[in-house]
Amino acid sequence: MQNPGDHGVLVAAAESAGLEGAAARDVLTSGRYDDEVRDAEEKWQQAGISGVPAVVVNDRYLVAGAQPPRFEQAIRKAVSESRLSGAALTVAPTMLTADDNG
Repeated sequence: MQNPGDHGVLVAAAESAGLEGAAARDVLTSGRYDDEVRDAEEKWQQAGISGVPAVVVNDRYLVAGAQPPRFEQAIRKAVSESRLSGAALTVAPTMLTADDNG
């Protein structure tokens, strides 16, 4: 099992996802996004999230823990429908997002 806190492991994961390794390493060592990450951590911890996976719908409903595949299918369908209707639907953190700009 690899250590997810090891920069080498994270850079390799970024590269396997098609990102540039040097840029990923720079982000990890520079601290450039530290404040944004800490702010997001605080926001979601205050919302009651203490572990992953966790899905928040419309900044209002928390679904914690692993869910069956049909849950993801339902979320994807809701996002698709919201895009078609122009209604706002957001699923966070950074999992899926749809809004009327779509």
